[in-house]
Amino acid sequence: MRNFFVSTLAILLGVAWTVAPAIATSHDKAEKAETKSEGTKETMKEKVGAAKDKVKEKTESAMDKVKEKTGAAMAKAKAKTREAKEKVTETKDKVAAKMDRAQVRNAQQALKSEGHDPGPIDGVMGPRTTAAVRAYQKAAGLQETGQLDQATMNRLGARGSASPGTSSEPARGPQRP
Repeated sequence: MRNFFVSTLAILLGVAWTVAPAIATSHDKAEKAETKSEGTKETMKEKVGAAKDKVKEKTESAMDKVKEKTGAAMAKAKAKTREAKEKVTETKDKVAAKMDRAQVRNAQQALKSEGHDPGPIDGVMGPRTTAAVRAYQKAAGLQETGQLDQATMNRLGARGSASPGTSSEPARGPQRP
């Protein structure tokens, strides 16, 4: 029986010595795989973080470009608006300069006949005449500009005795009310 026991023990030791290195090797391989997996996981986190940073950077750059172009467009639009306003003012001044005093006098008379007080009938397009023109335009359903434009003159039936800018009267400065 002793031989049997020794033989069994020898077999068990032989099996242990044979299997133990295989178990140790598989255990080492499992640890290496886990370590590699963690390394890959960290590398992926770094790559994702770098990609996020790059996207953020490009987005900020694009936003800066949009803001810059918008600002330039706004400045250009403001300049164009200012130019347009200046042209409108210039055109109004030219129209006013060409307005014949006789035409203004006839318009003042017609306004007075229509019940809108233009002040003195003097051929001067002063503030009272402008207010009377605006009131007449409103009552007549015309665009309220306060100017003796062609539509207003036609509706009033007012005509000057001379062509615009060819008045036979000497020009006088604006009169104060």
